[in-house]
Parts: sequence; structure tokens; C-alpha cells
Amino acid sequence: YQRLSDYNKPLTYLREALKLEISKGYVLEVIGDTYRNGERYEDAVQSYTDSLEAEPDRAGAMGGLADCHRATGDIEQAETLVKRALELQPRNS
Repeated sequence: YQRLSDYNKPLTYLREALKLEISKGYVLEVIGDTYRNGERYEDAVQSYTDSLEAEPDRAGAMGGLADCHRATGDIEQAETLVKRALELQPRNS
């Protein structure tokens, strides 16, 4: 779907996944990734924030949130989030 720039179809499936017993933080992170890939940064920020509320130590959600802040010009916030994500997963540095 990413190659086709069709971001709505996977969002439909991901919203359905939220109803299942799958990690809510993970599903919200993937929704955030999908929004970010479609350059829907405001929606992505909300999904990543929701992901981190569900599972505060999701380094991937922090990294995605950092990328959204970088893309929208908030470099200071992006750097703060990247540092925190690297603290959680130092092998990704």
C-alpha cells in the first residue's frame, strides 16, 4: 500500500485490529507510521501519543513521533524524543 500511496486501506484494517486482543500500543504505533508515511503528521502525532499512553516505553512510537516533530520543524522536541528512544533501545544507535 505504501508503494501505491494508498494509506486509507491499511488504516481500515488497523482500526479493526484495535478491537482485537493485540497490543494496543503496537497497533497505534503502526497507525502512526501509516499516517506519517502519508505525511499526515497531525494524525500521526495523535496515534503515536496514544501508543505511548498505552505503552510508555515503545521506542518505535517515540522514534516516529520524533520524525513527525522533525518534519514539522520542531527540532528540539525531535532530539529529546530520539534521545529517550535510544535510552530504551541503545542497540539501535
